[in-house]
Amino acid sequence: MHRWLFPAVLLLSASAGAQDLQKCGGLSNPPAWVRSGVYAGVLGAKEITLGLNPRQAEGNRYFYAGQANELRLTPFHSGETLILQEEVRKSLGAAPVVTGCFTLVRAEGALRGSWKAPGTSTTLKVSLEPLNVARLPLKLPSSPGLLRLRGRDPLAFVRLNHAWVVSADGQRLREPLSGLDYPRLPQATLHFRRPCRTGCCRTPSMRWRAPWICRKTAAARATA
Repeated sequence: MHRWLFPAVLLLSASAGAQDLQKCGGLSNPPAWVRSGVYAGVLGAKEITLGLNPRQAEGNRYFYAGQANELRLTPFHSGETLILQEEVRKSLGAAPVVTGCFTLVRAEGALRGSWKAPGTSTTLKVSLEPLNVARLPLKLPSSPGLLRLRGRDPLAFVRLNHAWVVSADGQRLREPLSGLDYPRLPQATLHFRRPCRTGCCRTPSMRWRAPWICRKTAAARATA
């Protein structure tokens, strides 16, 4: 009796764990109409950007505007309806916890639907439009790494593609995603949309550096 009791307990535990990780309903995998892409719009009153990739689990995630963290999504379906289960790890090494459920349908290329937390009845409206990432203007100095990122992970590119903010006194620069401040050289300009002309931003040892570092390197070479 004990020979089969232990495997049975393991099977029941695994089944319970699987149910815990499928709180939004539906069947595994997204509907057949889902294609890889990035969508931008609103969840309730907040702006979000969402990425879908039916072939790569890591490509299904989204983030809120102004926030650095991305939220993982696991796709399911119910008929032609796309269900995205939001999962968060609240500590390093902890099991994922389901924190939200998207229910979305196609609407002439866009996505429309709702979001709600599991076990609640309150829903928030979701409206998302397709975003053509390839046509977004660069807001950072152009570099091979940044251009590769746009093709390989368009959602990450959208998160990073924000110009650095100059402080009111003009002495410091803030990187928007991390919120970190860096000193700014007096001769640095306020706009960094043009690529580095000296090539210092493209060297193998430094794929991308802050514009003020590139300008400092160029000035040192000129006076050497």
